[in-house]
Parts: sequence; structure tokens; C-alpha cells
Amino acid sequence: KNKKLNKNGRIIKQLTLNYVNHCNNIINMLLSNRNTLILDSAQLSRRKKMNAMQRLNRIVKEKGPLIAGLDPDFDKIKQVWITQNEELVADGKLEGDPEKNRTLLTCNRTIMGTFCQDYIEAVKESVGVIKINSAFFEAMQMEDLYWNIAMNAQMEGLYVIGDLKRADIGNTSMEYAKAYLDATSPFDAIT
Repeated sequence: KNKKLNKNGRIIKQLTLNYVNHCNNIINMLLSNRNTLILDSAQLSRRKKMNAMQRLNRIVKEKGPLIAGLDPDFDKIKQVWITQNEELVADGKLEGDPEKNRTLLTCNRTIMGTFCQDYIEAVKESVGVIKINSAFFEAMQMEDLYWNIAMNAQMEGLYVIGDLKRADIGNTSMEYAKAYLDATSPFDAIT
């Protein structure tokens, strides 16, 4: 049994060493090619910027330099909505603690989404650029709605700026750019 355990122990040790050597080889390869990798990354970034800038220039020529800001303050939006929908409020369908009342949470999401989409519809013929503030969505835990609204704005032909106010040192800013400006992102630019 001891010989069998020692043999298995040696095999595991050898496999571990092989894995570590393999990882070291990959790291060395990446380090030796890092200038190329950085250049390729920069070229891709420049290409996306160039396309975004070309798009922005085209939109500004067509519709002018105005930007519509979408800063949906939910408390104000909800007050207007309540005024317009007094019968629902009077029936008591929207009362209660938001943590306990899923209907209210769903309603809040619908109110916010409807307002934002109506806003996009109202401005899309007058402006070519929209700046959407993320803080109002983050405060309501509606980050997914933020992305959906940005995608809808982009599908309407607007140049979309994600108003994130994320300024930091180089590598952190690079991570924000990766998160919000990749090829599948609805954002053309971020603040």
C-alpha cells in the first residue's frame, strides 16, 4: 500500500509541477508579447472611438449640437404619475412597504421605464445625442433597466453617453471602459 500511495503521490506532484510550468510558460509568453498585446488593444479602442466619433460627427451635422440629458429623479416622476393615476392610488393598490409589496416594485420599474422611453420618444427628433445618468437607476437597484433604456435610445438612432461620473486612475478607468464601451455596449461614450 505504501508503494502505491507513494507512486500516486509522485504522479500528483508531477501533474502539479507540469501545470505550474505550463502556467509559467503562458505568463512568460504574455510578458514577452505585452507590447504587441497592448498595441492591439489600443488599436481596437481607437477603432471603436473612431467609429463613435464618425457617428457623432454625422449626427451633429444632421441634428445639431444639442444633447438631451436624462436624469430620471424617481420621486418627482412618481408624484406626477400618482397625480395622473389617482384611481389606482385611491383603490389602495399602491400602498405598503416596497420590500413587502412586489406589485409596488413592479409598478416602480414600469413607471421608471415608461417615463424614460417616453422621454426618448419626445427628444429623438430634436437631438441626436442623449446623456443618461446612471445614479438614478443605481439608487433604485435598476441597473438592468439602465442598460435597456440605453439600448432603446441607441436603436432609436441616438448617440448614447453613459453619464457614470467614473473618474479614477488609469487602470481603473480602463476597467470602466471595458465594462461600458465594448462592442456589444449600447454606450458610445461615458463620463
